[in-house]
Amino acid sequence: DSFTDGDFTNSPTWVGTTTSFQIIDGVLVSNGPQSTSTLYLSTSNSLSNNVAWEFYLNLTFDPSTANYPRIYLTANQQDLSSTTGLQGYYLQLGSSSSAENFSLVKQNGATTTTLLALADKVRSSASSVGVRVRVERSAIGRWDIYTDFTGGTNFTHDGFVVDNTYTSTSYFGIYCRYSTGSRYNMFKFDDFKIETYVDNTAPMISAVQSLNDNSFEVSFNEPIDATS
Repeated sequence: DSFTDGDFTNSPTWVGTTTSFQIIDGVLVSNGPQSTSTLYLSTSNSLSNNVAWEFYLNLTFDPSTANYPRIYLTANQQDLSSTTGLQGYYLQLGSSSSAENFSLVKQNGATTTTLLALADKVRSSASSVGVRVRVERSAIGRWDIYTDFTGGTNFTHDGFVVDNTYTSTSYFGIYCRYSTGSRYNMFKFDDFKIETYVDNTAPMISAVQSLNDNSFEVSFNEPIDATS
């Protein structure tokens, strides 16, 4: 969804706190109350394995532990503001562990587990963010995260982690949390894309160790499907 049609209620249909968002010049922009608030939009999506997500995010403020966006890559329910029964994975920009880059978080109801806190990246301005993101997930649960903090598509690989707790999804969505009222219209999103992705890069051997006269251990640079 690139929002060039000026609409987020059809093709695809986004639901949630719809009155707190608007389209301005082909960009999805928050427009919530000018007080502490949580806003969200979600849309149907069933792709969760061998899949790639891409999106553009612009914040006209410095994210923090009190003012931050989440991108729900997978979720089992439509309401992303409710912790009751919510299971999935999200990226968050602005946290105590990684203020200048994303963290990949697993959520199970009210319990959240940070799986990967990416190393901070240099931004052109300390008071704003313009970043394009690509996330790839293999069928065996390897998550690879790529970013370009200039907003372009010159992605760099920032890190990976393996987690296959949740292997299905029903929704994708965005979540905006702010305690500073002036942030009400400072979350901007664009160019959402979710597509089937197949990792065709062969794994590489990283280490070989002799265990005894009859066996040895081979380590690879990524998880290996035991059936192969």
